[in-house]
Amino acid sequence: MDYTIAFAPELDVSSEDFVAAWNGAAECRAVAEARLGHQPPQGFPLDPQLVQQGLVLLSGAAGVAGGLALDALKDAVKDRLTAYFEERLSRKPALKVDAVRQPGGAYLLVVTEEA
Repeated sequence: MDYTIAFAPELDVSSEDFVAAWNGAAECRAVAEARLGHQPPQGFPLDPQLVQQGLVLLSGAAGVAGGLALDALKDAVKDRLTAYFEERLSRKPALKVDAVRQPGGAYLLVVTEEA
């Protein structure tokens, strides 16, 4: 199953940087391959600010068939992004990952900074 990820603009992280960080971590790559998403999910309008920094597509995520729960995938995204912020920007924001079910059953993961 594929999952689309959108980053809140205040995070100021590019999709290219996240793809490189995700694919560069063996434990993340074992879950799914990240690549740039070029279009918002079909039939699901997004706030233009959410696509401002680009979208990421996690392909081959081991969904239900592989036993990976959606919450575990959300945690993996949050953990990898937190590590990215610590390594490259020397800050550790409190992140929140929400899963929004789209028409057709796919999920959009929206990453924001907790207030």
